[in-house]
Amino acid sequence: MAGNHRKLIPFLSLLLLIFAGCAGPLEVKYEPKTQGQFKTKEALPVFVSRFEDKRDLSRSQSKNPRTIGRILSTVSDMNASELTLSENAADITTRAFEKELALSGFTVVTETGKAGYVVSGEVREFSLNVGSTDDIAIEISSVLKEAGTGKTLWTGVEAEKGERFAGVMGNSRTTLSNYIGASLQKAIRRSIAEMGAHLPAVAGGAPIIKDEAGTQPDMASGTAAINSAPERAKVYINGVYYGLTPLKIDLAPGVYEITLKNKGFQQATEKVSIRQGATTEMEMELEKE
Repeated sequence: MAGNHRKLIPFLSLLLLIFAGCAGPLEVKYEPKTQGQFKTKEALPVFVSRFEDKRDLSRSQSKNPRTIGRILSTVSDMNASELTLSENAADITTRAFEKELALSGFTVVTETGKAGYVVSGEVREFSLNVGSTDDIAIEISSVLKEAGTGKTLWTGVEAEKGERFAGVMGNSRTTLSNYIGASLQKAIRRSIAEMGAHLPAVAGGAPIIKDEAGTQPDMASGTAAINSAPERAKVYINGVYYGLTPLKIDLAPGVYEITLKNKGFQQATEKVSIRQGATTEMEMELEKE
């Protein structure tokens, strides 16, 4: 009998490991393999300050801040009723920002004294409920500042919400991790593209907005004066967001595709030619949806 007991010990240990793994928290492996639309012209040094967790947890049934939702359908390698992460959502977001900024051409530094710019922000929503559909909601507020002066160059909020059907095979830890990573990536890449419009050096002749002092444009460039009816439409130039109308932007000579978007109105797109030393005016009237 003693021999049989000795044989059972490794088997029971294996079962305990399997059970512990199925009941353990979810690790989000954020490993982007391609860069986003924005690319810096120079390797600008940036420091990413840890994002703050500003989620409203008062409605959560769990007291654990790492719990981001409920599990109401089968996850092949997870035995739990709540979806709990292995680390806080703010830490995942901070690390993801660092990786995305590095892919966009920035040099991510570990000390503010070595940085030209500082990125900080808040995680306002970070949830995933697994059921007949997987419902995800991520909202991030971020800020870009000059490291030396503390001057705020840009602030913005990006949200990514969606739902999907896991498919016939259902979910696993890997599919849930990938879904969270892909949704987080969309929000972060939109934020970085918008930040890029407010940096002094951007890629490939992209627009440079005049500073608050009204610095005159270089005569080697031209200016686009973009207006819309109604005002405060979002301006996208070659797919990258640059601000709200009315807006004046200095551009290298060439042809640009300008798109305006405003909630409740149809998207409008026009191509414009920018000439050296000249101002090209645009007036776009948006039609209601």
